[in-house]
Amino acid sequence: MCRLISLIAFLVSLLAAAHAPAIDTIHGAPSRVVEQLTTEAELGVREDTKTFSAAQNQEIERRIASALRSQSNRKPAAEVGYDNGFVITSPADVHTDPGAAFTMRINSWMQFRHTAFDSQTANPDENDLEFERLRLTFRGNVYSPDIRYFLQFDGDSDQGEVSDWLDYVITADLGHVSGLKQGRFGIKVGKWKLPFSRARAEAGWKMQFADRSVAGVFFDINRSQAVGLFGAADLLGRDVHWETAISNGFKTSGARPGRFGLLDRNFGYSGRIWSDWIGEWGNDGEADLSYHECLAMRVGAGFAHTRVDREGTREFLGVRAVDSGELLALLLPPAVTSYDVTYYALDASWKYRGASVITDYYFRSLGQYRGANIQPT
Repeated sequence: MCRLISLIAFLVSLLAAAHAPAIDTIHGAPSRVVEQLTTEAELGVREDTKTFSAAQNQEIERRIASALRSQSNRKPAAEVGYDNGFVITSPADVHTDPGAAFTMRINSWMQFRHTAFDSQTANPDENDLEFERLRLTFRGNVYSPDIRYFLQFDGDSDQGEVSDWLDYVITADLGHVSGLKQGRFGIKVGKWKLPFSRARAEAGWKMQFADRSVAGVFFDINRSQAVGLFGAADLLGRDVHWETAISNGFKTSGARPGRFGLLDRNFGYSGRIWSDWIGEWGNDGEADLSYHECLAMRVGAGFAHTRVDREGTREFLGVRAVDSGELLALLLPPAVTSYDVTYYALDASWKYRGASVITDYYFRSLGQYRGANIQPT
């Protein structure tokens, strides 16, 4: 029993030594300390003197050094912390490029509101509480800082008890891999906000007011599954950013691809270009929360085009008349099978000392009606 207790004491002491901050303190240690790091059973301590031979001291030091090396070579499985969100990263030395090879940042935000509507027409009144937005996001990179992902989970009240993946997109910075500056040329694939308007590109929690302009009902192309390119170029000393996408039409988020009657067979094409002409716009959204001491100005433009076919009910019922707000599909003759729709957008925005001015201009063109003779008015 005494030998078993001594063996347990040796193992516990060995583990304690492995976590010690300094490894050279064992040299020249008093014999009573050394006795805690060995056992009579393994090293044959003489009962009369309680001392060790030179060979035994060397064996003690060899075992301790081996345990310390084993502990120092052990890499943590992951590092966790908080940096503008809950962050999980691989250890700093598990990569070949600067930065961690694997990262994940988790964020969440919500918008809770009360809606009251006293109708003066045939539309019903409204009085309710709702979560207009309830978001959980995951973003980071895999294998390389140039391969990034973004996932956004949405559980707003508009969908009742149904929640879905609002965005899921992967981007690869091909230009940076090839030696260019970061963000100069890349590819992205998934489902995200299609490049077109400034208002849609801005995050919902960075608006000046409670929500986006009502103009979005008529001129917004929203989200869709797509593949696209993005990049930037230097023009007159300023970075000009651009993005393009080929998508499953417009406003088709959540629609099943394939022959299920929701989507037609026509792709949508969209693009956007923007630049900070004066100063640096920043990342605080439409409001000047960072309080620009000097004037900042951002300008941009967008373009989008698709053919809307009656076989895709989700898209055919997604266009409204600007003057009345009615669905265009209900105003067209039943013989119309398809038509073309083209969107244009211009924007200019300013920030200065806590104040901001946001301007957007939209234009839409409908034409090339098929199946019936419709003259423009």
